Formats: sequence, structure tokens, C-alpha cells
Amino acid sequence: MNPTSQQHQPIRKPVAIATSAATNDLLAAYSRTVEIDCEDCGGSGRDPGALDAYLESTEPVCPSCKGLGVETVTRNFLSEAFAIASNPDSTRPVEREHLVAIVRYAREHVSALFQLPEVA
Repeated sequence: MNPTSQQHQPIRKPVAIATSAATNDLLAAYSRTVEIDCEDCGGSGRDPGALDAYLESTEPVCPSCKGLGVETVTRNFLSEAFAIASNPDSTRPVEREHLVAIVRYAREHVSALFQLPEVA
């Protein structure tokens, strides 16, 4: 796997900043569980390591996704947005969820310092 293709993968596990319940709630506000193509089989559902395409007239299934072709991961859009912003050479595509997470984060922290009127 070359290093540029790895940059497009979602950040699967956010780094724990602290162990408090408030921090876990903060991270959960920017996270969402999504389904992506299986990393091992590429979404085909077939076992990429099988030597024979058909064993006993059945197609070998991927052991990671159990033949579904997708896996469920938790994406933390705030940590992904910070990873994009901190690396000027990043090739990770910026998604709308990244921008929404940054704006929400900034509003929460600015509101803690100043009393701002609520904007719809």
C-alpha cells in the first residue's frame, strides 16, 4: 500500500485526549458511524487470499466482512479536519462534514468566552 492511498482512509479511532465523560461526549458529537468498502477485499466480498476461486462449488468469502463487502467504522470528522489542516501536503479530500465540525467546534469555544446571540 502506498502512502498516498492511506491518506484517504478515514481516521478510525480518535486519540483519547482525556478520560472524562465530558470529553467523550464532545468527541461523540463530531463522530458518526458509517459503512465503507471492506479494506481487505475492496468491497467484493470475496476472500482475497484464497488460492482457488471456487472451493467445493462455493465462493470463498472475505473473513473480515463475512462476504458483505462493507465494514462499519466510526469517523471523527473533527479530528480528520484537524489532520487535514495540520498537513499542508495532505491529499485527503475535504468533505462538508469536516467544515461543519470545525464551525461547530469554533462556535462552542468562542461561546464559552463571549456571550453571542444564537444564529439560525
